[in-house]
Amino acid sequence: MRRHLLCVCIVLLQLVLSFFTDKVVFNISHLQDLISGPNGMRYIGLKVALAVILIIFWEITTYIITWYRKKDFARTMGKYALIYLAIMSVFFVFLWPGIFRWDEFFILYDVLALNYNYWQHAITSMVYILSLMVIPTTGGIVMVQLLFISLVVGFVMSVIKDLFKGIKGYQLAFLLFLLPPIIDNNFYPMRTTPYAYLELFFVFYLLRKKFILKDDFSWREILGLSFIIAILACWRTESIYY
Repeated sequence: MRRHLLCVCIVLLQLVLSFFTDKVVFNISHLQDLISGPNGMRYIGLKVALAVILIIFWEITTYIITWYRKKDFARTMGKYALIYLAIMSVFFVFLWPGIFRWDEFFILYDVLALNYNYWQHAITSMVYILSLMVIPTTGGIVMVQLLFISLVVGFVMSVIKDLFKGIKGYQLAFLLFLLPPIIDNNFYPMRTTPYAYLELFFVFYLLRKKFILKDDFSWREILGLSFIIAILACWRTESIYY
């Protein structure tokens, strides 16, 4: 109960702070005029989405911290997530604010006015806006992306360890995430990167459920996985198979 309450308090603090930082990063002069304007409902909806995402992030983070010493899965996930984030942070020092090539500049131009760029799908614009609400700088988009990637890498490594329990050398799978093309895409703030890691999480979640936990899906899991499938199905055209 304390852990959940702590998460709520942190999220509320971040939300309050975001109302002040939004004026710095977005083209907003008066918050009241924005809310009453044409983008008012969009802004409120994005704040609600931000609150939900932050709750999920802090729930996962506090879970890892709380159960780090007691549960091997949490310990493995936390260890590899931190190691990967540390390695990517070193690269980020030299690649700040990320690898921006072409379309992302047009997306950034639109989202600064709280508009969506539909050429790269509205979800991509939402990701940009929500990232800037959390970390109000251009590099914040990539920073949030790296946090998400690191958590997924930690989760994948935990699942791989449990799938090949008793077999040495499972750590070699971690080297796949350090290949040059992977590192390059980690710093590329386009939908291909978060989409790939979201799909990776989805697949390994199913593998863990099927071969490790071997139990039925709860209604919360069904709702969560259905939401992920909806994103995967529409974020990229070639994913219509979902």
